[in-house]
Amino acid sequence: MSDPKDNSTPNVAAVFCIALICWLVLVPVVNQIYLPLGENATGAISVATLENTSPYTDYLKYFILLFVPPLVGAIALVINPKWVDGFFGVLQKAIAHPFFLIPVTALLILSWTINKHLFGLQAPLLDSFHEGEFLGFLPNFTALENPFANTVFVHGFGLNVFPSLLAHTLGYSNTLIAKTRLFVIGLRIVSTLGWFWVLWEITQCVRFKKQSNLLFFLGVSLLFAFLEGIFFYVDETRSSFFVIQFALMLRFFRVGDYKPIQGKVLPIIVGFSIPLSFLYVYDRAIYFLGIYLSAVVLSFGLEKRVRKRWLAGSVLGIGTALILLAILLGFQGLGAIGWQILYWGKYGRYISFRPLPPLEMTFDSQWFWMSMLIQTSVLVYLAIALKKTQFHLRSFIQKHFLTLLLLSAACIYMRSALDRSDIGHAGHSALVSFLLLFYLSLRGVRKYLDDTVQIPNETRGFIRLSFGVIMLVLLASEPNFAPEKAWEKVAVTSQAIATADEKIVQPDYLEAVNALQPEIDKQSCFYTLTSEGLWYSLFDKPSCSKFSYTYYSKPTSAQKIVVRELKQTQPDIILLTNNMWSNTIDGIPTSDSVSQIYQYILQEYQPYRLVQSHWFWKRRDRDYRLATSNTIQGVLDNIPETEIWKGQTIAISGWAILPQQNKPPDAVFLSYGSDNKLIAVDPVNTPRPDVALALSNPNYTNSGWKLRIPTTVLPSGKTVLKVWGYDAQSQELIQIGDEISLNVLPYPSVPQRSRNKWIR
Repeated sequence: MSDPKDNSTPNVAAVFCIALICWLVLVPVVNQIYLPLGENATGAISVATLENTSPYTDYLKYFILLFVPPLVGAIALVINPKWVDGFFGVLQKAIAHPFFLIPVTALLILSWTINKHLFGLQAPLLDSFHEGEFLGFLPNFTALENPFANTVFVHGFGLNVFPSLLAHTLGYSNTLIAKTRLFVIGLRIVSTLGWFWVLWEITQCVRFKKQSNLLFFLGVSLLFAFLEGIFFYVDETRSSFFVIQFALMLRFFRVGDYKPIQGKVLPIIVGFSIPLSFLYVYDRAIYFLGIYLSAVVLSFGLEKRVRKRWLAGSVLGIGTALILLAILLGFQGLGAIGWQILYWGKYGRYISFRPLPPLEMTFDSQWFWMSMLIQTSVLVYLAIALKKTQFHLRSFIQKHFLTLLLLSAACIYMRSALDRSDIGHAGHSALVSFLLLFYLSLRGVRKYLDDTVQIPNETRGFIRLSFGVIMLVLLASEPNFAPEKAWEKVAVTSQAIATADEKIVQPDYLEAVNALQPEIDKQSCFYTLTSEGLWYSLFDKPSCSKFSYTYYSKPTSAQKIVVRELKQTQPDIILLTNNMWSNTIDGIPTSDSVSQIYQYILQEYQPYRLVQSHWFWKRRDRDYRLATSNTIQGVLDNIPETEIWKGQTIAISGWAILPQQNKPPDAVFLSYGSDNKLIAVDPVNTPRPDVALALSNPNYTNSGWKLRIPTTVLPSGKTVLKVWGYDAQSQELIQIGDEISLNVLPYPSVPQRSRNKWIR
């Protein structure tokens, strides 16, 4: 057995750092290595062929990174063994010094934040649904007298209106989109840096020694950035206001007892922020209100002085903010905000609900369930801790106050995933759970350090030196932390924000705007069923209903409001559908989800212009005339079974032509019942070269159509469906094929996932 004091044993810190420093130098060089494939003797077509890259490129990179570091170490030891210890002694003092750690970590975090959030300001606008939320509400606030009373926000004024209103107020009319994007990015950066502030408060609460506290904060911050996107997502624009409130609250409970000025001022600021937060984003404002109430309850277990400062100051702030809002918005504005909060509280979870996936040992499943495992593990920990205190609540709360507060915040934040369980919402909801995990992990590290009699200086130096070298490696090799990439993005920002709107908006949207703008300018408002806020911004028209997004007007009560307001405003032209995914969010088309609005449009409007995929409809001046004449030819390719279930996904397809006009009909409608109630429509533009070939007429090439049956609209029991071709010239609906007899069964009593056998 070798002697542990044997001087021939390599210095662990030296070995580790030789490898890291060599990689720090080699990685940028190795990344540039490229061996061309040349003539491919095997004849195989692969990525190597397409990119003309020899597979031996990676072998060469591997052997360089594998053998160069030990070669450097061996050469150094042969030349002068004492030089190695001396060099690493100097390196250790330099890298482990706070003057190195602080600026380098700050540079890494700032670069990561910029690289994460500063996307292309001039990039094409592809998501007219979500990005339209920042743009589409602006016309309401520039054209309506009482915009708060006549606008139902998707999230809140601060997120839906403030960025575009700020850009508009500053006079950026032709570059509104780029400027709005810049302000949205600013909100994201505020949010991200706010979460690092929360990390700082959490680390300070653990109370390491002063220098160790800083080191652990820097380490946890880098770990936070590493894990983001793996186990959780930074809650971006929605949490910009929330995270500042949360950080201020944590700071009060950390310093409020021994810093009297902050102890008096911080509760007032936190209380003042609570009513104001409802102007920013509704759901996060409610989250923080729940966390605030949890803190109020927990404060009764703290010292009386702290509790009195917290309660008195926060109540004073809340009251002051409410008075200020009443002056600024009036009671009508406050009432409108209150109504919207009640609306989202009652219907929000039903509008956008998606069920949690099954609990499985897969990475995708852990996105949803890992945060719950953290929470339940902490509850077990707290239950044991409470038992150890003999159920003495006061001492239990005082000892575990921050754990209890973070746990309550994590549980409240889970609402985001429970109401809509997709990756994005689940990732945001997991964030606070991982903050709780970081806090308890730091407490565990501190307990280990306190219980350890003495940590060897060599070990301390190894930890600090390794941490510093890792940061240098990040600077050189990790794209998300690359300062040069962040600087490149910042450098082009001044030019990017000057990009004109027409260079950002998709060409088909611009074509539609140019074609319809003269007519829509004559209207007082505009409405679209596609749930794209972008249209209101492009046409510079407020919504004809306070619900500008039909996706959020799914409840029957909201649909009635939309129909009533459309009857009052009577816009001449509306947009019914296009190829945007928002026509069928979560796979449910508007003909099902907002059937009352949809059927009102079918009843009162008629097809007008199809610009690319954007189908505009015009108010009718007379009723449709139903006909069963032979002026149309058409075939139903597939007919549903005679017995179907409500909620079942079924489509009817076929082809149709108007021989006398030598073209396909302008649309096909679907009706049900003896009174022929119209429930669905689709343009006739699906390629059917077989029809054109059979009839020897190229004008019939796009004579196909496909209608999805809105089975949720159909009444239970026996009914009949009919397909009608629409002739715009005569404004007739001409029946295609025979009527379809159906027996509609009620919704099955089993979950959707269990009835795949009924879904075609």
